[in-house]
Amino acid sequence: MKSPISQIIRQLITAPDPPDEQAYARIQLMERDIMLTAKILTLSIIGYIVYGDDILELMIDDLKLTTFHTIFLGYLGFSAVSAIAVLAMPAVSPGLLRWFVYVVVIVDAVVTAILINLITEDVRSPLHALFMFLIVRNAVSVTHHRFQLAINGLVILCFVMGPVASQSLENLGSQISQPDKTEITADLRDLGTNAPGQDGSTLSNRIQNFVNDLVTSNIVAVQTGENSLEIETEELNFRESVLMAFLQVIEPRKWQSKLDRILMLCLLTACCYGITVLWNSQLLSREEEQEFATREYQLRSTGRLAAEIAHQIKNPLAIINNAAFSLGRALKDAPENVHNKIHMIQEEVERSDQILTQLMGYAKLAEGKVERLNLRHELERAVEQVFPKAFDQKVKIYIDCPDEFPPMLMQQGHLNEILVNLLTNAREALNNEGYVEIIAVKNPKKQLVLTVLDNGPGVPSERLDKVFEPYFSTKETGTGLGLAIVKHTVEMYGGKVSAESRLGNGTKFTLVFPFKVIVPVDK
Repeated sequence: MKSPISQIIRQLITAPDPPDEQAYARIQLMERDIMLTAKILTLSIIGYIVYGDDILELMIDDLKLTTFHTIFLGYLGFSAVSAIAVLAMPAVSPGLLRWFVYVVVIVDAVVTAILINLITEDVRSPLHALFMFLIVRNAVSVTHHRFQLAINGLVILCFVMGPVASQSLENLGSQISQPDKTEITADLRDLGTNAPGQDGSTLSNRIQNFVNDLVTSNIVAVQTGENSLEIETEELNFRESVLMAFLQVIEPRKWQSKLDRILMLCLLTACCYGITVLWNSQLLSREEEQEFATREYQLRSTGRLAAEIAHQIKNPLAIINNAAFSLGRALKDAPENVHNKIHMIQEEVERSDQILTQLMGYAKLAEGKVERLNLRHELERAVEQVFPKAFDQKVKIYIDCPDEFPPMLMQQGHLNEILVNLLTNAREALNNEGYVEIIAVKNPKKQLVLTVLDNGPGVPSERLDKVFEPYFSTKETGTGLGLAIVKHTVEMYGGKVSAESRLGNGTKFTLVFPFKVIVPVDK
């Protein structure tokens, strides 16, 4: 039995993503209304500091300053392109817009980590608070929940590994000549062993000694002029500089100083994720309440209209029927064809009265209640009603419907009536031999597509257009009302039903239901 905690975690991880309308609104709020202005101000301030003031030159060396200029200019161009794309949001499809946001937030995290660590490696610096802002920003802009967790995890990784770039530049600046490659490779290989050194030193001590020896043995010959940097012409080994920087960053003493900040970022990521999931759930609940009210109102309106129409027509029909009966008695001696005409009038009046009686039955729709129905359970229930296990059935039933399918907002009796009529129609066509397949999918238009198909004898093409008409049946004992009821009930919920068939290839009924009937109003 699953514990409550595991069930809560599973619900959080498998929480549904917000619909496209909500996702678009969230992206518009954060990326266009907030981030666009924030980026313009931030980049303007950084540009002034870099090119209009000498404060940055006093904080970092020339090699880091040159790298800072290069990355800043590249990011400035990227931000200009992304700003144009954000302003053109209405012309971009929701799927493409989401992937664009993923790219932007990842680039922002990487560039922020590099630039901050070029300025300072102090984890207590207020600049590192930008990582917290990036996590909150991603919780709003990244609407896909699992992508949100992954990208915020990448932000934390950038915070941890950000010093690699700064340390690599320091190592490059410390090189004056390229040591023998085989010697460095052998030294690095020796560092990878867990055995203590000859002097009893640990792995972390040997890493630190190796880096210190390598830095002190390669003296930099730097001549500084007016913002110029000259390094001796020996080729610098960038790969080994990055490797040494990585070893320095993962040194345990470095991790201890960052541990509290890492835990804080992880906690903030979890909190933001939980808040977004709860917020989406609240919005979905509110929409469902509106959906319930809308559908119940529609059903009541339909029922009242049906009752009023039936009542208004039944009275004249009763008068016509009485008049025909009196006319028949008064014309006892009339020719036989006159009596046949009178009898025809009475039959048509009786048939019309049956139709109106059925129509008055729809007036009871207001008595029902719209519910959240699990489609998988309703399908299994209908199959059990039409193909009970107690009877020897040779018909095979296949149900392809996910357990966690979006709920259907309907009256339970209506959905059961639709399914039972379709399955009964298939059972009678198969004559206790064959198969019935039921498939439920969600199409790109956010609609439920329910397909019921069999491998029976099929329906001739000239009769296919009439299968939904009342009192039309291809079977000798059929009433011709089952499929007519299916069509009427499906359309009552804003759906559509269609039939496809060929002789000898079975019949397929396709029902399309909207998950929502509320039409958004353009503001």
